[in-house]
Formats: sequence, structure tokens, C-alpha cells
Amino acid sequence: MTNAIFPYTYVPDFTAGRPVANGYIYIGEFDLDPEIPANQITVFGQQEDGSLVSLVQPIRTSAGGVPTYNGSPVLLVISETSYSIKI
Repeated sequence: MTNAIFPYTYVPDFTAGRPVANGYIYIGEFDLDPEIPANQITVFGQQEDGSLVSLVQPIRTSAGGVPTYNGSPVLLVISETSYSIKI
């Protein structure tokens, strides 16, 4: 399995000029609504020590707009090269 690190480490709200605080991230199959559970793909969180943990969707963002797992920031890792995202 080749993992692609998700390109977002900070989720901004471009209309408000600030981060998406306490937001929800959904990741799913390409060109399908990722908010629908049947369309969601497996997402892992890479923790600071490099370990991967499977994440449950929706993935929450911190007050600073960063994806989190148990309150700690994580990098999002997926095995797909094409996907849909909804924030």
C-alpha cells in the first residue's frame, strides 16, 4: 500500500480569513460525496512518533484549523491518489 500524505496540515476559511475551528473533514471516493458513509475511504493519522492510527470520520479540526486525533495534531494519510474532500 502506497500512502499519500494528505496535502492539508492547516484548513483555512478563505471567506473569513481565519482557520476552520472545530470543523469536520470528510474524505471519500473521487467525484462522490464524502459525507455519505458508503463513499468514505480509510484515512490514517500519522502521529508525531511516526505511527499510523485509523481515523473515524468526520475528522475534527482544532481551534487552529489543524486535523486532530484525541486532541493532538496529526498528518492525514490515505492510500488513494484521487479523492473527494468536504470540510
